[in-house]
Amino acid sequence: LNNDGYVDVLLRHNTNGAWYVNHLDANGDVLSSSGGLGVSRNSDWQVKRLVDMNSDGVVDLLLQHQSTYAYEAVALNLNRTERVAGTHSLSAGIPQDENWVLQQVADYNQDGNVDLIVRHKADGRWKGFLLNGQGNLVPGSRNMGMTKDINWHVVPTEQAEEDAIINDDFNGDGIPDVLMRNSNGIWWINHLNGNRGLAANSGGIAMIGDTNYQLKAKADFNNDGFEDVLVRNMNTGVWFMYHLNGARGFAANSGGVGLSTSLDWEFKTAEDFNGDGNVDILMRNSVTGGWWIYHMNGARGLAANSGGIALTTNASYEFTTAKDFNGDGNTDVLVRNSSTGAWYLYHLNGNRGFAAGSGGIGMSYDTDWEFKAAQDFNGDGNTDILVRNSATGGWWLYHLTGARGIGAGSGGLG
Repeated sequence: LNNDGYVDVLLRHNTNGAWYVNHLDANGDVLSSSGGLGVSRNSDWQVKRLVDMNSDGVVDLLLQHQSTYAYEAVALNLNRTERVAGTHSLSAGIPQDENWVLQQVADYNQDGNVDLIVRHKADGRWKGFLLNGQGNLVPGSRNMGMTKDINWHVVPTEQAEEDAIINDDFNGDGIPDVLMRNSNGIWWINHLNGNRGLAANSGGIAMIGDTNYQLKAKADFNNDGFEDVLVRNMNTGVWFMYHLNGARGFAANSGGVGLSTSLDWEFKTAEDFNGDGNVDILMRNSVTGGWWIYHMNGARGLAANSGGIALTTNASYEFTTAKDFNGDGNTDVLVRNSSTGAWYLYHLNGNRGFAAGSGGIGMSYDTDWEFKAAQDFNGDGNTDILVRNSATGGWWLYHLTGARGIGAGSGGLG
């Protein structure tokens, strides 16, 4: 929040609505510039996004009033974020109605300022609002030509799209697109043109219409620069991978994938586990607790050394996240025991084995402390872990050393 290269923490009091920003240094210590934030304490105003709304390089707040449904952009400054550099009502032209649901936030016209897409949940209308970074609408803000049929929903779900920033670029033009599916199973890609309209070649995509096939992952599985789609039949367990060509068609090698069809094997994540540049798939057996990594070859086939991986089979240990925790270029796996609260970090070697340093981590076993994020908070190149206490609301940052140890500066946040 102050552009010093280190992650900061924004807090809000759940009773009086007060805001507080903790500016953190490389050690996770709170800087003197931390303090209250002069934003409305009215608890009806809730954060919808943390995003740079005015292109000044500083994260701002996009708020929505829970009773009037008005939007407001609160522009923060760089030096002391408790001072508001500019608060702009976004009410002009943007519907203030509970039926209009925020779908996506992204820079659709590539002017450097983020824009909004909303949809009416009752009648299915869409509106695109192109913003100028000062809370005002620029030419081109109006209705969007996407289908009004409410049987069409954003994939995976409209709620998921509201809760996260989705920047699916299916045609490689740098502008976010919208993947939709009809309740009857038909798929549609809306290629946006950056001016609230639809780019050439928007339309249906001939992926399987059987609604038993559900989306599992969107990623570039064949490294051609276009996002692909992995689906699974939740009755038969069969998998199918669509390599998209950027023009609503299919690239070479779209087809079935030789992953286990047993529904006991559940998808966990899609990451590059062996450092070959291809997205791989991690699965776990819900009955035996066993794990399996499918190393993909970029052409829908399995690369060498796909197979089981000797992570714990104790079902109480649940998948938490997959990141490179020791900086060796290989994705690692963090699990936690849901009963005892114990943590265990598996450093993987890219070959389904374990690198040095795998083992338990000395983080709190108290299950009130819940995992929130894993990233490098102090710029030392090692992935750290942020947790929060569900009972007290307190935060704790664990600076990891890359070797499962807890580094200097770990502790509570403000």
